[in-house]
Amino acid sequence: MSEPFWESDAPPVQDPAALYFAGSGRRPPPEPAAPEAEDDKHARLAAAEQVASQSPANVAPGNLTVPCPLRGAHTIEVRVIGSDDAPLENVTLVLEKSESEVLIAKTDADGLARFRGLAMGKYQLHPRELDHEAWELESSEKLPPERDRCDTNAAWQAPSGPDTREAITHVVQAGECISTLAYRHGHLPETLWNAEENAALKELRGDKNILNPGDSVVIPAPRRGTEGVDAGNAYLLRGKGFTETLRVRFLDAEGQPRVKLPYVVSLESDVRTEERAGATNSEGFLVEPASASVHTLKVTFGSGSKREAYAFQVARLAPLDTLAGAQARLCHLGYSCGEEDGVMGPWTRRALRDFQRDHDLPVTCELDDATRTRLRAEYLA
Repeated sequence: MSEPFWESDAPPVQDPAALYFAGSGRRPPPEPAAPEAEDDKHARLAAAEQVASQSPANVAPGNLTVPCPLRGAHTIEVRVIGSDDAPLENVTLVLEKSESEVLIAKTDADGLARFRGLAMGKYQLHPRELDHEAWELESSEKLPPERDRCDTNAAWQAPSGPDTREAITHVVQAGECISTLAYRHGHLPETLWNAEENAALKELRGDKNILNPGDSVVIPAPRRGTEGVDAGNAYLLRGKGFTETLRVRFLDAEGQPRVKLPYVVSLESDVRTEERAGATNSEGFLVEPASASVHTLKVTFGSGSKREAYAFQVARLAPLDTLAGAQARLCHLGYSCGEEDGVMGPWTRRALRDFQRDHDLPVTCELDDATRTRLRAEYLA
C-alpha cells in the first residue's frame, strides 16, 4: 500500500471529516460558540455606539483614519423666472469655481437648474445669454438636507473660451418688435431701443413695438455680470423686462365699450400656452400682462350659442406710415378694407371715406396726414 502524499502528526481519529481536514492542512469548522450572555451583548453594543459617535470619519483596516470623500458634497439650486413670475426654460447658467473651472446647467420646464457635488464655499454665477441689466438674484434660502446632500462629485470643466460675441444687425421679420428681439437676445427692450446705433429707427417708427418687416435693428452683445452664491443654498433669479402689457378694446355695434364682460384668454408662445380668466374694465379694455415670447392671443366670451371667439397675432401691426398699417387700424375700428393688404383699392378708399366722414375730416378718400393723426388717436383710445 503506497504512502500518502501528505504528512500529518494528527493522532488517529474516528471522525472522517476531522481526518480529511487534518490531512489536507485545512482547519476543521470551529466548534459552536457558547451563547453570549445578554448583559455582555448589550455592553458590547453600547461600547460600539460610543466609538462610532466619537469618530465622524471612516476607519480603514489597520486603524488608518480617512475622511469620507462625499461627506462635504453640497448643491446649489437656481430657479429662473420672468417678470411675470412664469418659469424660464432653457436658460444657460454658468457656475465658476475659478477662471479655469466652471459648471454649466440649463433650466428645465419649471425654470430650475441644479449644480451638485460642490464643496462648501462661495462661487460665482451668471446666466450666459442675459445682459447684466436684464437679470437679478432676488432671494435665497438654505436648502434642506434632502435636497442639499448628494453622493456625486462635481465634474468641473475648462471654460469653452473667452466670450467674443459682437453686436449684430438683425433684419426685422413679420411678428417681431423690439420687445420680442430683446427677449430673444437677453436684453432689456430699452437697451436696444435707446442704443445709439438704433437712433434713426427710433425716430422713424416712434413706437418700439411697431416695426415694419425689413427694418434693421442693431443688437449689442450681452454684457457679462456675476453674483456670488453659496453651496447649500437655493436662489431665485428673475429676468427683468421680459413682460409686456396686452391691451385690446371691445366695442358693441353702436361703438360703445363692452364693460365688465367676463372672458377666458389664451396666451400662446412657442414653448407654452397659458389660460386665464378675467373681465374687461370700465372702458371695455382687456388688459393682461404677457411674456414677450407670446405670439397669439385668443379671447373667448360666453358659452354655447352665445359664445364669441377672437384671435389676435401679437406684434404684427404694421407702422401707421405704411398703407398696411392704416388698413389694419381701419379694420380693427370697424371700417373693413376687405382683402386689400398694402394695396389702395376700392374697399380701402370706402373705409377711408367713412372714417373721415364719421370724424369730421375732409373727405378725400386718401391717407393724408390729418387722417393718420386721427386714426392714431382713435386706435390708441
